[in-house]
Amino acid sequence: MTALVGPNAILQLRAPLDARGGEALIADMLRAAGLADWPDATGMIEERVAARAHAALPDLVPDPRAVAREAGAATAHYILAHRIPARAQWLLRHLPAPMAIPLLTRAIAAHAWTFSGSGAFTISRRRPLTLEIAQNPLAGPLGCDWHVAVFETLYQSLADPRLRVTERACCAMGAEACRFEVTRPA
Repeated sequence: MTALVGPNAILQLRAPLDARGGEALIADMLRAAGLADWPDATGMIEERVAARAHAALPDLVPDPRAVAREAGAATAHYILAHRIPARAQWLLRHLPAPMAIPLLTRAIAAHAWTFSGSGAFTISRRRPLTLEIAQNPLAGPLGCDWHVAVFETLYQSLADPRLRVTERACCAMGAEACRFEVTRPA
């Protein structure tokens, strides 16, 4: 069976690539991912296609980490606009952060299959809050900036704007799992 991820793992790369190189760079990305055209936003995509797209970034642009972060933030904004009900967002934004953070974390865990594909998502620690994706199919040669930006944008938008997400370990660099800490700097 083919593992799938949400289409935004690729779709949100388009705008930062277009800003850096227009249609020629977009065509290069499609070739690198093994695609004839961009997927539509209506269905899941094969994780290996998304993985190839993310892995190609260092060969395509001089600032691959910035591209991944822009795409990750755009993915989170898409989720906020289309996937999290307005009432849930209102509630999370009006709860104290110590209550909103666990609720948001449970929602992220419940939908982890959309961004971790065949990888195994876990909440490994509560303090500091640490999220892990073992065998992360989207772990790239430079780390997981896309995931960092998705998580950070969601936590800042819905729980506490001071929260930061930091990648502490990465599968692509030999770690057992990609490890993301969610903290609030003092």
